[in-house]
Amino acid sequence: MSKINRSSWKRGFTLIELLVVISIIALLVSILLPVLKSARQAGERVLCSSNQRQIGIAYHIYADDYNGYFRPGYVATEWPTTYEYYLLPYLTKGGGNASTYNWTNLPEALLCASDPDGELNFNSGNPALAGYKGSYRMNLFVSDPPYENTLYWYRVPSDQIFFFCSNATTHGWADHVKEWHNEAANYLFIDGHGETWQDPGPLYVSIPNMKYGWTVIE
Repeated sequence: MSKINRSSWKRGFTLIELLVVISIIALLVSILLPVLKSARQAGERVLCSSNQRQIGIAYHIYADDYNGYFRPGYVATEWPTTYEYYLLPYLTKGGGNASTYNWTNLPEALLCASDPDGELNFNSGNPALAGYKGSYRMNLFVSDPPYENTLYWYRVPSDQIFFFCSNATTHGWADHVKEWHNEAANYLFIDGHGETWQDPGPLYVSIPNMKYGWTVIE
């Protein structure tokens, strides 16, 4: 009987070696996952800020078409009540029609990737469906009369909050901010620049729940 040539055996992994490899992979995954999550959140924050800038540009173009007047964020006496419908021609290729638009073809500029309800109930004119409409709201103090609704009226546009992260049902202010971006929110100012704040933000003042810039700066 011939002897088995042990030198010709192919050596495999032992159970201990496999466990070591699996442990190393698990350790690498545990290290990388937070980094990847942080990178994803940072990307969503940047995209959100870009969306707000697009909305700001659309509003300036809209105002140019209407002698400087911009559409208030919410008008209860008119339908559609919220600003999104009136910006459709400025945010979509080929324009947009407010009478036929719904959440299934909502412009991406109106949606924050971190907002779980951004598309909820964006409807084409049915009051029974009124609800969240996109991911950005206009500052209540800018939106409401008796102030002149022109973009040229504001004395310090670089300090005047215009839009912010929120899916409230109307327009709003500090209490309606949604801090979707790692406990921070994006803010757009009337001059077109954006900032990201964690409360209390750099424009926080002594009045409770009020930021410098929420009220109209004259």
